[in-house]
Amino acid sequence: MTNQIPMKTGVTQIINQAIGMYTKMVENKQVDIPENYSYKNAIQAARYLITKPIEKGPNKGKAIVDICTQESILKTIMEMAQKGLNPDKKQCYFIPYGNTCTLSISYQGNVALAKRGGEDIGETYAYAVYKNDKLELVFDPKKGVIQVKSYEPDISKWTKSDITGAFAVITDRRGNVRYTEYMTMEQIKDSWAMGGAKGESPAHKNFPDQQAIKTVKSRAVKSFVNTADDSDIVSASDKSAAYTDQEISQELEHKANTLELDIGNEELKEEEVKAIAENIDTEPDEIIEEEQEEIQPDFFTDDFVEVKNPPF
Repeated sequence: MTNQIPMKTGVTQIINQAIGMYTKMVENKQVDIPENYSYKNAIQAARYLITKPIEKGPNKGKAIVDICTQESILKTIMEMAQKGLNPDKKQCYFIPYGNTCTLSISYQGNVALAKRGGEDIGETYAYAVYKNDKLELVFDPKKGVIQVKSYEPDISKWTKSDITGAFAVITDRRGNVRYTEYMTMEQIKDSWAMGGAKGESPAHKNFPDQQAIKTVKSRAVKSFVNTADDSDIVSASDKSAAYTDQEISQELEHKANTLELDIGNEELKEEEVKAIAENIDTEPDEIIEEEQEEIQPDFFTDDFVEVKNPPF
């Protein structure tokens, strides 16, 4: 039996419960709603993520709601709402690991979090690097980051098979470079191998330069966000997680107390009562032999625009 929250089966029940729990958090001032963020719309948009059929892998044709425990889906939706992310804006997507639903934040989502946290971010530029290009990188020991000293692309000799890597730079609002990320093609392909398409999608094969650019941009923003002071975000996240766990625990306890158990004078241990409550009115989930990352592939867009005069 899997560890499931004892609530009615159904997508609508999960969505309604998430909205109800988040509304209580807002009313109790346990979370601050980001400006111009509609958590109800975002949670409703999550319905698409958990019902969209997986396109590849052993669970092809199934949806997250068919595979993952309801408890993990609920927690993932709550995490998404707490971070102020919206699937409609391609800021996040859901990934099943075994029968556990997890939240993955996209490039757009990381940018939104960084800006919301007060980070001075202007633009993110990224370029694929080819064998005949001249790229010189230097290391800044004071900042502990690499920098692009010079870059001379040889466009006339660009071919798909000659891509050697990609780099991205993040600027502030005044155009000054704040962070630089470089990835070799080997690192990029290793990153692709972690995705649902394994780097074998038509987009990866036909436009490896654009896919490499997306990969290094995503890594650059994620690395930059991770180095920022996100104490406020962490604090709010802890509150959200604690509140969610408390709500689930209360449901488990309530369900356990309503059971009519023929146990004589013997007292059940707390763990046993919890285990019984967790398995009421649930069906055994499909056993997934191999935990596999299966990403909804259309949560990426071709948003790259080449800049003729990069700010470095």
